Amino acid sequence: MCREAGAKRVYMASAAPPVCYPNVYGIDMPTKDELIASDAPADGSPNANGAEPEALSELEERVAVAIGADKVVYQELDDLRDSVIEEAAAVGAKGVGMLDSSCFDGVYVTAEAVGEEYLDNLARTRSSNRGTNSSAAHLLDRLEIPKKARVS
Repeated sequence: MCREAGAKRVYMASAAPPVCYPNVYGIDMPTKDELIASDAPADGSPNANGAEPEALSELEERVAVAIGADKVVYQELDDLRDSVIEEAAAVGAKGVGMLDSSCFDGVYVTAEAVGEEYLDNLARTRSSNRGTNSSAAHLLDRLEIPKKARVS
């Protein structure tokens, strides 16, 4: 849409790391198969099939191509954690030393309950509720843009 509106260059900067894993704590979001970064955790951990992950720069290049941007830049997880903890301390919040970053690193605080079987079942349930299989559709594909907002 940016290019259709006349942009010569398109950059996407994310204030978050790449989302590689689904949220299992009440936020309805894409399944693992629907996440563009699901095969490439940028935190250095092996991905779901045990393969070595892409470097963050490789992931950024792949995402840029997929979304039609000239460049994509993600926040690094350690930097995000540090900034949140630093800001919490600055405003006097106590006890903020650990953050749930499961969407970024796949480490769930309820790890004993959240395993591959649970995630597979969650994906099937979310997919069936959407009326299609998880790899064939994404919620963005079904967005209806009001006529006023469309670029002609």
